[in-house]
Amino acid sequence: MDTPVRWDTGGEKMFDDYVGNLEKTNPTYAFFADLRDFVQHCGLPVGHMQRKETRAGKVTLTVTTEASWLVENCGNWRRTWRRSGLTKDSGCFDLVAMMKDLRQLLIEDFGRFTASIYGPPLLGTHNFFAMLDIDAAKAVGDGAQMVLVESFESQPGQKGAVHFQIKTSVLPRDIFKEVGITLTPIPAQ
Repeated sequence: MDTPVRWDTGGEKMFDDYVGNLEKTNPTYAFFADLRDFVQHCGLPVGHMQRKETRAGKVTLTVTTEASWLVENCGNWRRTWRRSGLTKDSGCFDLVAMMKDLRQLLIEDFGRFTASIYGPPLLGTHNFFAMLDIDAAKAVGDGAQMVLVESFESQPGQKGAVHFQIKTSVLPRDIFKEVGITLTPIPAQ
């Protein structure tokens, strides 16, 4: 049985505190966190969509939902709208406008925070694998790939033969690229 390895950089509590602060101080984040839970526990909400062509080639799309419907249709869900404090009287929500705000928050503030917590430990791992990659290229030539042997088993076969079973995985050349992050060098000043 494999035992999962937990790699905590100390950032887990900082992350939880950051998200908790967002839930308290950013109504858009709090609403979407609650809406995500609503969808998981109660199903897709009812919304209204309006498509309006304002001039040739320009279309305005409005997607809204009513707080009263959301509150009335959450059944016996225990944690009903606890982050956002949504009530029947909260009115109508323009989900497209709110998504723009959420997107901006996630790209700028949340992304910067996450990179500051998890980037430094990932950089050490990246450098380690980069050095292994350089060593492999020197030893075997460009295009060589590093392989990790995960398990190795041998079993006796017929007439003295031995059967080997080797489980391998290719090691990434660029850890950041593997998780979808592009490093941009900072120009010397």
